[in-house]
Amino acid sequence: MLDLLPPVTGRVFPVGRLDADTSGLLILTNDGDFAKTLTHPSHEITKTYVATVNKDISDGHIKQLRTKSDKADRLDPRTVQISIHTGKNREVRKMLAFVGLDAVELKRVSIGKLELGNLKSGEYICQNTPPIF
Repeated sequence: MLDLLPPVTGRVFPVGRLDADTSGLLILTNDGDFAKTLTHPSHEITKTYVATVNKDISDGHIKQLRTKSDKADRLDPRTVQISIHTGKNREVRKMLAFVGLDAVELKRVSIGKLELGNLKSGEYICQNTPPIF
């Protein structure tokens, strides 16, 4: 992944992770304190995902998802947006499976106030000052 970036001075590392089947926003930094702020659960930085699932999402699914997440909203019959502040391994996929849904596609669209926006896979933005969370 780091080989896709222009040459940088010093060590740059990813903040958090995305599993192999998830796309979307990934932050790279050289600031350990910033990385800890984003990833440590005590800071409660919200991560938001959009999932396309294998069948129509019922009101019951949404109600159950809301008990396991910070927020869950149906965007269309087979797409749900889920926000969490923890970051356990495959957590959103496990939530969906718990309520009987399988993620066909999963994308992280924001971390705190930083949003993926219209960036496409492989595109990036360099920013020297981290956004305030």
